[in-house]
Parts: sequence; structure tokens; C-alpha cells
Amino acid sequence: MARRLLVTAYIGTREPSRALEALQPLLKDKVEDVAVLNLAGQVYAMNGDFNRSEQYFQRATQADPKNAQYRTRLGVSRLVGGEADQAFQDLEAASALDQDNIQADITLIMAHLRRNEVAKAVAAVQTLEKKKPNDPVTYNMKGGVLLASKDTAGARKAFEKALELRPDFLPAVSNLARLDMADKNIDAARKRFETFVAANPKVAQGYMQYAELQAMTGGQNKDIQALLEKGLTAVPTSLPIRTALVAMLAQSGDTKRALLLAQEAQAGSPDDPALLELLARAQVAAGENQQALTTFGKLSSRMPNSVAPLVAMSDLQVAAKDFASAEQSLRKALALKPDAVEAQQRLISLLLQSKRGDAAIAVARDVQKQHGESSVGFLLEGEALSAMGKSADAVGPYSEAFKRDKSPQSLIRVHSARLAAGQEQEAAKLVSEWVKANPKDMVIRTYLAERSLSEQKYESAVQQYRQMLEMAPKNAMLLNNLAWALGKLNDKSAVSVAEQAVSLAPNSPVVLDTLGTLLMDSGNTAKGIETLKKAVSLGPKLPQLRINLARALIKSGDKDGARKELDEAQRNAPEKSPVAAEIEKIRATL
Repeated sequence: MARRLLVTAYIGTREPSRALEALQPLLKDKVEDVAVLNLAGQVYAMNGDFNRSEQYFQRATQADPKNAQYRTRLGVSRLVGGEADQAFQDLEAASALDQDNIQADITLIMAHLRRNEVAKAVAAVQTLEKKKPNDPVTYNMKGGVLLASKDTAGARKAFEKALELRPDFLPAVSNLARLDMADKNIDAARKRFETFVAANPKVAQGYMQYAELQAMTGGQNKDIQALLEKGLTAVPTSLPIRTALVAMLAQSGDTKRALLLAQEAQAGSPDDPALLELLARAQVAAGENQQALTTFGKLSSRMPNSVAPLVAMSDLQVAAKDFASAEQSLRKALALKPDAVEAQQRLISLLLQSKRGDAAIAVARDVQKQHGESSVGFLLEGEALSAMGKSADAVGPYSEAFKRDKSPQSLIRVHSARLAAGQEQEAAKLVSEWVKANPKDMVIRTYLAERSLSEQKYESAVQQYRQMLEMAPKNAMLLNNLAWALGKLNDKSAVSVAEQAVSLAPNSPVVLDTLGTLLMDSGNTAKGIETLKKAVSLGPKLPQLRINLARALIKSGDKDGARKELDEAQRNAPEKSPVAAEIEKIRATL
């Protein structure tokens, strides 16, 4: 019994390899025990061995043929293993075995929907409706199936029926809100959640979904924060609400309150891994890196088989320039999970930093072996070779990555490597073929336009942005960048193009900064400074915005104002960065 409980615990904590190891003695001693057979089916399914999983679930079902749960699990195992026809028979049989258990019915409906078998999903819903005519889950599933069959009105009625049966049934509220959103009735969607939260103040997920809706529909940060604060007051034990609020406070700069909320939670459960991680993240946001390192260390001891705390520790150690300890943390992570890409990527970066390029490439090639058909190992090798100044050698791995994933991101790397290696014609041919085959792809077109800007090929950039705007005429950032390129060409239309961008994104600090700079260049000093100040007010922590405002103030004769802006810009400029150097250069002229 103790061993069964141990295996069950490992299943619950999602540790498949340890569950498998703990299971083995049971398979020797209790191989005919139906509960052990069921456990074995679950463990092998978690480990991805669906053949053995099916064998054990089948034996459990044969030993206890009236057990709907075993038959359901057998059906799921067969479904994942690709035996769809037999799986559907098992799920239908499980549904018939137990009138109270609807898991088999739900699995059956979802499986049919995934296979786009809408008519069969409708039939399965009808069976469920006969079994459970007064269950809100029935009508929520029915609504989903009706949506798949494009019967929006019927779906809405089904979701409303679910709420009629149980007014606190949140899934139906969410689905109705989605229908409201599809009808462009944002106020109705918000009102649904507002009503739900008022009627069910202790349901934490209601606050979370309402906050997500607010964020999706352009709600103001202060309103979302107030909603989360209200939720935390109502449900102080809710980790999702607390985590979301801590993240929001940290992002808005209120790191002290974020840290206080995390400390309050962790004090009540000092060994809870989730709360330890929350505290560590809040400490990082507050700049208390040494305390965060200690907290991640505690988290690692509570989760000895997890690489995540060790990877987080390595990031903090790199920030503190303790590269030896960072490498040690990453090596420990890889000892636990040799194919942990997040640790391998960081280790490659450290090895390159310490001029151990061959070792970095060896790690990249380990990734290639471990991840089969994935492009990631080849991308890492290409990046290592590029960092070592071996652009020509990087072309091969990058090309292999592109061959495997055919992604714009891999193509960009191949193109850049070929250009760096002096292979201009090959590089041009690559992107030309891509654009011809993928005329609506904006990623490569954007990359080419931005490259033209960085190389000061403004006429080429203008042409590329105009082509993209034909496909996306209401894209504010495309208009913004076009305006910038036109400004560099002293084209008089630059300001009007920038004004179009601002009309589409009136609260974007970057777009306002472009307009302000162009107004200054055109001689409209007063309006230019006013616009640049608004940009800074919306992006106070972006040093480049303050630099541009400082330049404008100098031009207007306000040197004291310029000094203040440069001081503020310096607070958010990384040491020894190009931005920091630019600030000092301007300061020297005052």
C-alpha cells in the first residue's frame, strides 16, 4: 500500500521517471492486482509508452469489466496511441457503463471535435444530454459543439441554459463573453464578469478571467490592478491572484508592495515551492538579487529534481559577474536533465564569454543529438560560430536549421551569416525566393526594411515599408518607420505620415517620439517639444526618449531642462552601453 501511494504521489507531482521506477516492484509482486494494473497504465502513459499503457489498461478492464474509469483510460490511451476506432468504442462503452460518470462522454466529444467530426460530436452530446439533462457541463459541451457546427445562436442558448441551471458556472460565463466579444459587444462581455464577481466574490478564477478580459480589451492598468486587489482581499489564499498582482506591481514600478505581498504569502507557508518562486521573482524585481539567490537556493532544495531554480540562480550569478558559480549551477541543472535546452543555451553563452568556443560548439552538438529533428541545436551552433567571428562556418548550421523548420527566424540567421561572410548574391537569392513563395509574410519584409534603416539605405527602406503598408494600411508601427525613413530623406511628407501613425496609436511613446523629432527637424519647435514631452510621460523609463527630448530642449535654449532629462535617462541606461555613451557625449556639450 505504501508503494502504491508513492507511485500515486509521483503521478500527482508529474514525475514520470520516478513513478516508473517506484512501480517496478509492484509489477513483480502484484501483477494481477487490478489497482496496480490501473496504476501501471497511468505511469506508462505519462512516460509516453502508449503500447504498454494500453496493455495494462486492457488487463485492468478485463479484470473489472464494469469499471467505467478503467475503460475510459483504456480509450484515452488508445486514442493517443493512434488507435482511434478502438478508442471510440472503449469510450462509448465506458459512457454506457456508468450513468453518473461523464468523463468518457466529454473525452469522446472532444476527440470528435479535434478530428473535425462535428456530426459525431453532436451525437455524443445528445447521449450526454439524455444522461445528464440537469448538469450545466452538458450544456457547456453542447454549446461548444454547436459553435463548431457554426450555430452561434444555438450555442448561445446552450450556454445560457448552463447558467440557468447553475448561475455560478464560470465556464458558461466565459463562453458567453467570448460570443459577446465576437459580436464586438465589449461592454456586455465586461458586464457578465462584473455581475459574476459581485455575486460570487469568493471565486478566485472569476477575478482572473475578468482581469484577462480587461487587459485584452484595452482596460487601464489601474482598473485591472484595482480588480486584482479586490480579488485578493476577498480570497487572500488565491495564489493566481496574488501572483498576477505581484507581477503587475513589479512591472509598474511598485516593487516594494510587490515584495510585501510575496513575503506575506511565503510567511504563511515557508516551504511551499510556488510561494518561494513568487518571493524570489519579487526580490529580483526589487533589485534584491542576493536575497533572491538565497530564495532560489531554498526552492532548489525543495524541488531537487527541477532545473528551473538552478537556471534562475545562474541568471542572478551572471548578473553579479560570478561566472564560475553560474556555470556550476548550469552543470548541476544538466546533471538532472541533460537535454534541458534553457540550461544548454545559457551554458553556451558562458563558454563563449570565457573564450571556450570549442566547448560551446560541443554543447550545441549535444543538443542536436538529443533533439532529433529539431532546429534548435543547429541554431545554437550557428550562433556560437557567429560569436566566434566564423560567419562563413555558421552558414552551414544555420542552413540546416532552416531546412528543418522553414521558419522566417532561421532564414534571417542564414541571410545575416551569408552577408557577414561576403556571400551577397546567395543571401539576396534566399530572401527573394522566400518573398516570392510567401508574399504575405511580414517577418522577412520587416527584417529587410529594418536592415535597410540600420545600413542607412533609406530609399530602400521607404520602398519596403510602402509595400508592407499595401497589405497592412492601418499598421501604426509601419507608418512610424516609414515616416522616420522619409525624414532621413528630408521628404516633406514625413510629418503627415507620422501624424497618421499617431492617430492610430495615440498613446504609443515610440510613435509620439518619431512625430516630435520630425516636428523639431521641420522647425516646429514648440509643438515638437510638447509632443516629445508627452512621449516621455508615456514611456518614462525609456532613456532614448529623454535623450531626444534633451536634444530638443538644447535646440530651444533650455540647457537646464536638458540636463534634468539626461540625468533621468542615465538612471535607466545600462553602464557602458551605447545609450550611456550618447548621454555623456551630449552632456559634454552643455
